[in-house]
Amino acid sequence: MSYRINFDIETLLGDTANSDFLGVEFLNCYEYNLWQVMRQSGVNDYKAAINTRAFLKYDYEINSSFNIKLAEENVKILRKNLKNYYGIEFITFNDSGTKSMHEFITNALYSNKFVYVLYSHYHDSINDIGTVKKKKVYHSTLLTGYDDKRNVYIVLVDGRYNIGFKDLDIMYEYFSKLKAETRDFNVFYLSKENKKSIVKNDIYTDISQDMSNLLLNWEDEINCYQSVINKLEQLNFCKESNDYLNNLRIYFYKLRLGFNGNLYFKLKALEELTAYSFNNYYEKFLENRKKSEVIANMIGKLLVDFSSDRLEKIICKIDQVFLQDSFKLKSELADIMKSLKQSSL
Repeated sequence: MSYRINFDIETLLGDTANSDFLGVEFLNCYEYNLWQVMRQSGVNDYKAAINTRAFLKYDYEINSSFNIKLAEENVKILRKNLKNYYGIEFITFNDSGTKSMHEFITNALYSNKFVYVLYSHYHDSINDIGTVKKKKVYHSTLLTGYDDKRNVYIVLVDGRYNIGFKDLDIMYEYFSKLKAETRDFNVFYLSKENKKSIVKNDIYTDISQDMSNLLLNWEDEINCYQSVINKLEQLNFCKESNDYLNNLRIYFYKLRLGFNGNLYFKLKALEELTAYSFNNYYEKFLENRKKSEVIANMIGKLLVDFSSDRLEKIICKIDQVFLQDSFKLKSELADIMKSLKQSSL
C-alpha cells in the first residue's frame, strides 16, 4: 500500500524559494522546512518571523556548522509564535502516545499533514550518497507520503533521499539521545488546536520592538566583522592560519546563499501592517550580501597563493561591505522605522 498527500510544489514553496539561490534563505534547513510545514498548514502571512534572529552571532572559532545553534533557537521562537499568533501546536511523536513511529506518521499523512523529521545520511541504507554518509550531521526534511512496497517514507520530491522505515527509527533513537532542546522537533506535525484573534495593534507593537532588537543585533554583527578584520591584520601564514582562512571562506560562501529570510519576512510582515513597501530596501540589502561570494573567492585565491597584498585586499573588501556599507543600510532601516513610528502616532 502507498499513500501521498496531493499538493502543488510551486504553490507550496512560493516566496520561501528562490531560483538563483540569491534570494530568500534561512540559517539552515531546520527553519526552511518548518516554513514549508507552516505554509502547508495554512500559515500564509509572515508574523511568525517576529523575534527570530536575522543576523548571525559571529563565532570567532568559525566552523562549517556555525549556524546550527541559531537555527535551533529560531525554531523554538517559531514554535512559540505559531501557538501565540495562530493557535497552532507542534504534535510530537514523543508526546503523542502513539505506539509506533510508523503509526504516528501515517496517521498524520492521512490527516493531510506533512511530517517534519530530522535525518542523517549516516544512518541511510537506501540512498547512494558516497562520502557524505560518514558524517552524523542531522538535516531536516518533510515526509509527504509512504510506500509499503519500497518500505520508504516519501519526501517533498519523491526519490530525492526518501527515508527507509527502519532507517528513520534508528535515526530517531540516535537523535533522542542528543541535545534535550532539540528532541521536541525531531518528529512532529502541526495542528490547529484553537482559534486565535490577534489585535492588529498588538502585532505592530510586537514587530516594532522586534525591529529595534534587530538593529541591535545588526550592530553586534558589524562589530564582529571588525574583530575578523583585526585577526586578519595579525595573520601570519601557517597551518593554523590556513585552517582559519578556509573556514572563513566557507563562512562567506554560506553567507552568500542568503541567511536573510528572517529579515525579509519581518519586512513583509510590516508591509502587511502599513502602506510602506520595503522592496527597494531589500534589494539593496541583498545586493550587499551577494558580495560575500566575492570575498569567499578572494580567500580561495589567497589559500592557493598567499601574499600580504592579497590579504590586504580581502581586509579592505570586508571593511567596505560588512562595516561601511552595512552601517549605511542599518542606518537607513533605522530611519525608515522612525518614520513609520511617527506616522502611526
